[in-house]
Amino acid sequence: MTKILRFAVIAAMCLVGACLANAQYTQPSNPNYGNNKIGLCYSSTLNSWVGISNTPANTAAYSNQCDQYGNLVAFAQGQTVTTAAPGSVRGIVGSITTTNASYANGNSSITGVLGVATIPSGTTASTGYANGTQGKFILGGIVSGSIWATGLSGQLDISAATLTSASHVTPIWSDAGATGPAVSCTFCDSLVMTNTTATTFHSLLYGYSKAAYFADLTDNGGGYIVIGTGASAAVTGYLKVKVAGADAYIRVYAGAS
Repeated sequence: MTKILRFAVIAAMCLVGACLANAQYTQPSNPNYGNNKIGLCYSSTLNSWVGISNTPANTAAYSNQCDQYGNLVAFAQGQTVTTAAPGSVRGIVGSITTTNASYANGNSSITGVLGVATIPSGTTASTGYANGTQGKFILGGIVSGSIWATGLSGQLDISAATLTSASHVTPIWSDAGATGPAVSCTFCDSLVMTNTTATTFHSLLYGYSKAAYFADLTDNGGGYIVIGTGASAAVTGYLKVKVAGADAYIRVYAGAS
């Protein structure tokens, strides 16, 4: 009875994504899925996979379900670099290449790596974090020289491109989707940057780029751009911002002087 109760507790914790600390990262050589189980977390205490019912056709896809921290994952891959100059090492690579002479279907989409997290309708989310895709860099050593260290990197290669026209070409795109409720969301932001550590950063935003404009802004009816209001004829309007919790305004001039 005690064994059955213990099994039920571990299974429940795995199903909500909180595998016990004794969940192993490396699967055994011959995992026992059982008649109605798929391997979710391997418990060294029970010496078996803790699973749920309805075994999928391809159980091999569930070979590694816990990462090295005991978190429930759909796929776990770990790699160790032992040399000082390893070259380019990737834990996981997703690559897609089009070979047709034309790519012109408006409904088409190619993506090297897609991350999706869903909180379904009817579910209340009040604490924790929900990320479609997360990039994290753990720095425990000494930073020196000219290293670039980022939690998430978006890179655009246009070295062989013919740039004629497009909606946008960009290394990073922040998009809120096609539809949303018609409300004013005071806690919704297109881009959020935070630093709650004791480390004082050099700047909140750094830019080094050839560009015709510092910013190209259209408020889409949001009201943060006001044209036709100013203290003088030279001022064509202003940008509405919030500074230290209070409304403030940046004047927009028609001329450069």
